[in-house]
Amino acid sequence: MNLDCFQGIQPHIFEQNTTITFYDETLPFQIDEKSSSKSKYIYFYSVTDIFIASYLFLSSWPYFISPFSNIFWTSFHLLYFLLLVFVQPIHSNPKESHRLVRLLSDYHCLIFFSIGYSELQHIISLTSNGYFHDQLIQEIEETIFGCQLSQELHQWIPFHLLGEYFCICYLGYFVFIFLLLCCVGICCSHRDFHICSSTLVFSFIVNFFIFTYFPVEGPFWQLSRVDPSKIGYRACHLVHLLLSNGSAHGTAFPSSHVGIALTIWILSIKYHKKLSLFYLLVIPALCIATVYGGFHYGFDAICGSVVGTISSLTGHHISKKLVSFTHVGSSTTKETIFGVHNQTEEKYLF
Repeated sequence: MNLDCFQGIQPHIFEQNTTITFYDETLPFQIDEKSSSKSKYIYFYSVTDIFIASYLFLSSWPYFISPFSNIFWTSFHLLYFLLLVFVQPIHSNPKESHRLVRLLSDYHCLIFFSIGYSELQHIISLTSNGYFHDQLIQEIEETIFGCQLSQELHQWIPFHLLGEYFCICYLGYFVFIFLLLCCVGICCSHRDFHICSSTLVFSFIVNFFIFTYFPVEGPFWQLSRVDPSKIGYRACHLVHLLLSNGSAHGTAFPSSHVGIALTIWILSIKYHKKLSLFYLLVIPALCIATVYGGFHYGFDAICGSVVGTISSLTGHHISKKLVSFTHVGSSTTKETIFGVHNQTEEKYLF
């Protein structure tokens, strides 16, 4: 192999079967050359990092113009952004960063999903001045269905066991997200994992921006609450308890439960078909539960399905385009976050 192009560079060279990898601390990328493939240039940031950092930057303006900014959320927002920009790149070299650091850097999107949603409550309070668009959504609901579907659907299907099943699936929302990332992380390439996680982040960000600029509280807060004992059993009471204490006001339209659920289902069909069969049993029930339990308007669920489908397809397309410039690995090499396998199935992670 001709090394003339590396004159003036003092790389650290190590050999691993047929792979020779060059690292140069002065370059923002790693050069990985195999005898059977072209050289790969790997930059510091994953697509997930870029999406989240962009969202944090674009959504930071309320903190600077509002006199009512909360110091905790302002600090969290700024700290998360700084960590992504200045600390996250340290994991770009998979041979030199600690395995736990690599694992956390791959899964920090789960922090964004949960804490970022909680932060929305404060951002919406800064941008909406307490005004929500529920009246408009209720009028649309009446026009489409002739009633408030969130108040009637459970009466049309009065089966407690079915209602309990719906609520159990509704509770499994974040579990289903984590399950998808784990299964793709274990069974697919590292490249596919990052395409998958960045597509999820993109779908969340689309929902977050709609929540920010078109806040809707939803029937759980605006209309009379459906008695959980008329829907099901313990799971229904638990959902009511969690929403009463942890739901962010103004995040009903579109239904992110429906949108993100469809996103993970679409991704599972693409990357883990066996898991998609399990989602076939729970995702439709989760979507129905959003209206059946009186948590969302019917129009929220319809728009959530449209937004979720469009954002997942768009996010997946963008992620596939960007990952070629930002991510370690090849789609034909089984490089998982839990074990990177070379031709002899040797691992250097877990």
